[in-house]
Amino acid sequence: MTVSVTRHYANFPNRLLQLAIIALACVALHGRYAHAEGLQSMDLRYMYGYKDKFDETDLYVATLNFPPPKFLGIDRQELAFGAFDSPDDTTAFVSFGPVWHLPFGDSAIFVDLGFSPTLLSKSKIQDEPVGGKFHFTSSVSLGAKFGENDSMSLALRVQHTSNGSIDTPNPGIDMLGVSFNIDLSD
Repeated sequence: MTVSVTRHYANFPNRLLQLAIIALACVALHGRYAHAEGLQSMDLRYMYGYKDKFDETDLYVATLNFPPPKFLGIDRQELAFGAFDSPDDTTAFVSFGPVWHLPFGDSAIFVDLGFSPTLLSKSKIQDEPVGGKFHFTSSVSLGAKFGENDSMSLALRVQHTSNGSIDTPNPGIDMLGVSFNIDLSD
């Protein structure tokens, strides 16, 4: 496995600005619905493709995290939206699914496991066919909480997005990156 050290950073400031705008919108929505059952936290993520055909693809993501129905046995539901961005192409996506949060005892360290159906705006990423618009995203994050009352966290995240062989081709998109989470619950 080789990791591309030369990345396309021309769009990076624009993407960070877009994530900041999404973050502000999330905080504004939280303020509007603060008394309603709902929004627990939000994440901002930057990830990059680290192998094969998608090594020039970056992923910019904002998520909203909601409490799940009690009978599901999960820790939260995650609504994620963002874009796979490469030098020549951008493909938007939205996904929604469960996340299991596994703390290491009383420490600030944790592991999150996630699985989400994912809908892409196009059936190509980085001009490569990915086998349709309906996919699945599975992820593992290793992170640590910090701040007042552990209200923030930073995590290293690995994720795989593919169509689960329900369509062809099925190249799979492997991403590696960081996730910043802020707790919005009162």
